[in-house]
Amino acid sequence: MKMRVCQNCEKHVGSNGFCTDCMSYDYVKSVCRPKPKKIFKPKNKPKKPKESAEAHFKRTERLIEEAEILLRKSEAQRKSSK
Repeated sequence: MKMRVCQNCEKHVGSNGFCTDCMSYDYVKSVCRPKPKKIFKPKNKPKKPKESAEAHFKRTERLIEEAEILLRKSEAQRKSSK
């Protein structure tokens, strides 16, 4: 990877070739610098196993039953508070 550096002060030079440190256009050279290391990022996330239709049905039934129990409890509290 090439980087533009001022020969005079060895600082990085902008895209227009002007060195802000020594205020000159004269001493610009291209220098190779090492490529930055790549950070490993997994491309594919592990997929969750899909649950069977029966397991899904059982889970939803259990959730419905729990909701009904909570509803009955809240109604009982409401009646007792009156």
